[in-house]
Amino acid sequence: MNTPKKTKDTSQNENAVPMDRISLENLDPDVKAYIYQTVNEFENFVTPQTLIAVIARDPLKLIKNTDRINELDLTKDDLKKMYRIAICLNEEGSKLEAEAVDQNIYEAINKAKAKLLKQLSEIQDDVISNQDRRNQIKAATSSSSSH
Repeated sequence: MNTPKKTKDTSQNENAVPMDRISLENLDPDVKAYIYQTVNEFENFVTPQTLIAVIARDPLKLIKNTDRINELDLTKDDLKKMYRIAICLNEEGSKLEAEAVDQNIYEAINKAKAKLLKQLSEIQDDVISNQDRRNQIKAATSSSSSH
C-alpha cells in the first residue's frame, strides 16, 4: 500500500509526496491499522486462498480516463490533492476490484471498501436467488412426480 509521509495529520493530503515515493515502510500506524480493519470486513466473502490487496494508485493517471474524470468532476489540480485507493480481491484467476478517490485517505479507503462490499453483496444475492430458484424447481418437480 502506498501512503503519505508522516505528518501531524495524515488524513489530509496537504503535504503529500509523489506516489512513487510513498511506501508501506513510511505508512502511519493509524492508517495501517485502518487498512487491516478494512481487510477484515471482507472475511465473510473470501476464502483462505483469496488474496486481498489495498493499492494506492496515482490519481493523476485518471486524467487519461476522460469518462472517469467527468464522473468525478475533478481538475488536475484537484487530483494532485487526492488519494486514489483500490481494493482488489484475487482468487484462482478471478479478480474483483473497487476504487475510490478522496482528499482524505481514510475516506478513500472507506469509499473503495463500500463499493466492493456492494458488489460482493449483489453477487451473493444473485447466488442465493439462483439457489432458491433451483430449490423451488426441485421441490416442484419432485412433488409433481410423486402424484
